[in-house]
Order: sequence, then structure tokens, then C-alpha cells
Amino acid sequence: MAKELKQVLTGYYAYHAVPTNFRSLGAFRDHTIRLWAQTLRRRSQREIA
Repeated sequence: MAKELKQVLTGYYAYHAVPTNFRSLGAFRDHTIRLWAQTLRRRSQREIA
């Protein structure tokens, strides 16, 4: 799953990376990681910190 997450983030950054877009890229990264962790928690039924 981490491999797929890396592919999504790398592709998004490659397409949207411009010098003035760092805040949006950071927000996308944080949101994606939050969703990924939520999915892992739901799948494993245990807390991931």
C-alpha cells in the first residue's frame, strides 16, 4: 500500500509542482496521509499512531 501512496504523491507533485504552490502541495500530502492511516486503521482494526 505504501508503494501505491508514493506513486500517487509523486505523480501529483510532478504535475502540480510550481514555486508558489508549496502550501497546496503540503495540504494535499497531509490529507492523503490522513486518509491512508484511516484506511489502515479500518483494515487492521487497531490504532496506528
